Amino acid sequence: AFLVLTDAAVLSVSLPACYPLEELQLSCSCPGGNATAVAAAVQELESMALCSKENEMECCAELVARFLELAEVELAPPEAATEHTAEVEVFPTTDVEVTARSGDGPSIPQYIK
Repeated sequence: AFLVLTDAAVLSVSLPACYPLEELQLSCSCPGGNATAVAAAVQELESMALCSKENEMECCAELVARFLELAEVELAPPEAATEHTAEVEVFPTTDVEVTARSGDGPSIPQYIK
């Protein structure tokens, strides 16, 4: 899983272990953007992910590239759309699963210890 942050928007992508047999999960947040433009961008990115026959790295690279294009022009707040400068930060994330057993405290997966 990873996040892509721009000044105007955030894209979160999570790849399942069985990708491409299972769909990847993505969400887009753009607090200052037009709701219609954000919905159209999310639909376009989801469509790209569904239609992609590429391996996960190529699929993610295509999604990130398109997201950056959308964030710069269509998702940016009106005053920021004319600046065309977007600093990009990419943060890898790790999904951590913590399960509790009756009588025990939470157990921490072995790969985290």
